[in-house]
Formats: sequence, C-alpha cells, structure tokens
Amino acid sequence: MLKDLVTNNIVFSVPLIAILFSILLAIITIFLSSYFSARKAQKVTPIEAIRSNNDIKIKAKKVKSPKIIKKIFGVGGDVAYKNLKRNRSKYRTTVISLVVSITIFIALSTFINYGFDMTGLYYNDLNFNFDIALYINTESGERADRDEQIKIKNKILRDYSDNIKSYSEVRSFTDTSATSNLTDYLTEKGKDYYRESYIDDGDDFGDLLTIYAIGEKPYKDFVKKIGLKYEDVKDKIIFIDSGTFSYKKQQIKLLKMKEGDRLKKEKDGKEIFNMEIAKVTNELPTGFMEHSTFPYFIVSDEEYDKITDLDIYKEDIGIDNIQLEIYTENADELEKQLSQDEELRGININNIESMVSSQNRIVLWISVFLYGFIIVITLIGVTNIFNTITTNMNLRSKEFAMLKSIGMTKKEFNRMINLESIFYGIKSLIIGNILGIGLSYLIYKAIAEEMDFGFMLPYKSIIISIIFVMVIVGITMRYSLSKINKQNIIETIRKENI
Repeated sequence: MLKDLVTNNIVFSVPLIAILFSILLAIITIFLSSYFSARKAQKVTPIEAIRSNNDIKIKAKKVKSPKIIKKIFGVGGDVAYKNLKRNRSKYRTTVISLVVSITIFIALSTFINYGFDMTGLYYNDLNFNFDIALYINTESGERADRDEQIKIKNKILRDYSDNIKSYSEVRSFTDTSATSNLTDYLTEKGKDYYRESYIDDGDDFGDLLTIYAIGEKPYKDFVKKIGLKYEDVKDKIIFIDSGTFSYKKQQIKLLKMKEGDRLKKEKDGKEIFNMEIAKVTNELPTGFMEHSTFPYFIVSDEEYDKITDLDIYKEDIGIDNIQLEIYTENADELEKQLSQDEELRGININNIESMVSSQNRIVLWISVFLYGFIIVITLIGVTNIFNTITTNMNLRSKEFAMLKSIGMTKKEFNRMINLESIFYGIKSLIIGNILGIGLSYLIYKAIAEEMDFGFMLPYKSIIISIIFVMVIVGITMRYSLSKINKQNIIETIRKENI
C-alpha cells in the first residue's frame, strides 16, 4: 500500500529493535506476574491455604445487603450482592479489567473520529465525473488573450478527440486589480458579511472576488436542481456557501451572506458592478470541490460575458481562466500526450483520476492503521476479560459447590450468577465511561491546540461499549457456568479440602 504513495523505492522490513523489545517485554511481564504471585503465596501457611481463610473475610457490616437489592432482585440478587462483597479482591480484578478495556476503547474511538475529521479536511470525497482538468490561464483580461485561450481549447478538442469521450467547460474571472478586495464588493456592510470569529480589528482581508460560468446547459440544469428558473436568475449570482478554512484553530465558513444581499463595486465614482444574491445553497455543480477554502459565486454564461467585457476589467489586471473538464477512458495516456505537445506548454494539466486514486489509497492506509489498532486493543481487552472472569469463576468452584450442597437449585444458582454479571457490568460501565469521556476530552484539548473541531461526546462508542460489555460478560459467565455445572459437588468440595 505504501509503495504507491512514495516516490522512492521501499522494501519490506521489520526492525530488529522491535523484535527484541517484544521479547524483552514478554519476559518482564511474565516474570513480574509470577514473582509477585509467588511472594504473596510464600507468606501463606499450608493450613491457611487449605482453609482459604485469607480469601474470604466475613464481617457482618461489610456483607450486609441493602433492602432494595432483595426487593428488586429477590434472594438470588441478595446472595449475588453478598458474594461480590465477600470476594472483593476477585471482583475488583474483574471490574478493573473491564474498566481499562472500556476506557481505552472510548478514548481510541474518539482519537479515530478526530483523525478522520482531520483526514477528511485534506482528503475529502471528490464528486468529479471527469478524469482530466485542463487550466488555460491568462494574466490579463485582454481580448487577444481570450482568443488565444479559445484557440488552445479548440486545438485540444480537435487533435485529441479520439481520447476524449465528453467534456464540459468552466470559465472563471478573478479581479486582481491593485486595490481590489472582496470587502470592496460587500456594499456598505463591509466586514459585517464576514463570520464574527474571523474578525479582528485591523485585519487585512486578502480575499479576491472570483466568479464562475459553468456553461449554458450545465448552468440551466444546476438552476433547475436548486429549484429556480433560468429567466429569474440569469442576471444574478448563486452563492455556494461551501468555503471553509482554518482560522484560530477552528474550521469555519468565511461569509454570512443571505438571499437579497448585493455585491457592488465603484471606481472613480462610477458603479461598475452590482449583482444580487439570488440563492444561497450548499449544492455543488458538477466538478466543484466540496471543501474549498473559499465559497463560489456562480453566474450565467450570458452575464459572465457582460462582466468580463467591461472596459474596467480589460484595463485592470485580472486572471481570466478556462477550465476544460474531460472524461476519457485512459487519463494517464491523455495526460502524457498533452504534456508532450510543445504548443500546450502553458496549460496546467490535473489528472483527477490519479489524484482520486492516490487519495483513496491514503484514506485506506489511515483506515487500516487506525481500525487495525483498535481491533488489536479490543482483542486484548476481550482476552483479558475472558481470562479474568473464567479464572475467578474456577477459583470459586468450592463456594459454588457449597451453595448447591445446601439446597440452591440450578435455576436460583443461574439467577445468582446472572445478577453478579449485571453488577460487574454496571459498575464497570459507570467508571469506564466516565474515564473514557475524560480521556476523550484530553484528546480533544490536545488536538484543539492545532485545529479545533469542537468537543464531540463519543456517544456511539459509549453505546457500543455497553453492548460489548454485556455480551462479553454474559458469554464468558455462560461458558464458565457450563463448566461448573458439569462438576460433581462432592468431588469439588473434597478436592478443595485435600
């Protein structure tokens, strides 16, 4: 996957230090686990070990069950609650295992969500239905330059028609005159059109007005799509409010314009531009990027020609651009042919197919890394929970045999274990979710230092963790129960006392 994303040749290799570190970590972990257990066992006398005096220490006050437990859950709930009190150390181990798993899952899910938000900002879904974009630029609005643009466009369509299945044309004009600024067009309100979070006293807005014409038929189709009539809007502007950019660690939209607002400009006391906003929409015409750094102003081809034919724009310096959007069966081949044509040295070729393919590989690589990481952590958590619960259940086999020996039925016994599972789960979820949300907030604060998306409560992860804990604990308890129920009561008691 990586070899397609880098320019240099790479080879598969696993660093020796990673292998050595893994071996060392395994040795240390197993040694410490054995060492501390052995130290603890060494202090217990044989008689105490046989009697299990230190495992369960009963004190009336500590074992006393609240009356509400018995009212809600009956005798089974009462016994289950007291069992948890008597086996506090084993109960605590299980709860800690669950809490750690829940906390890590919620925190990692939050990290992944923020990771994809940041990734989506740079590698967003592209809604292009063409493969090659050609930009034919001029550095002024003079008629001769536009004629040259048309000549280049016609040459491309003529000479490479065999590799062009269909095309569309987008024209754009940017007013780059020395005194030009978008604020000049925002009528008497000036800065009031900008988002409040963007405004500081003394800000110098370097934003320039760019208007787009997308072709007569595509424009009519787009107008119809957003519920308007061509005759009503042909001399007006359609404002696409999709422009976002990073400002003060936040992603914000730049303008706060509404229908009926006007863009105006005067020079030497004479009005040279005055157009009304007919529609504010988030819909995009074909070929426009969803996450641009600036919103789009779309006009009809008829109005575009009127604007760019104005003497004031011919005299002032501007950027007059033609973009050809070409659909082809072989984008790489067409790109190669165009780049080798000496007469087309001045055009900018953008291989959209290659860009989309590269973007998809990057998103896939990030997805594999992030989801792979959370799957590994989840598997570790599941294994840990399963091991802890089954071990604790096995260690309590004598206790279970004693309860059965004094008349506890299978139904009552199963009810007791189910209620213990619920108590495990509820306590673990309360603590785990609180810690998980806390860690999520710390992750948000760390990311907000660079880019502030706002804190997102990881409610999906919380719901998943609730389902996950109940399912895993339930399955594990059932598995342990099936093994315990197969044991002979007398043999179990006898075995524990020899």
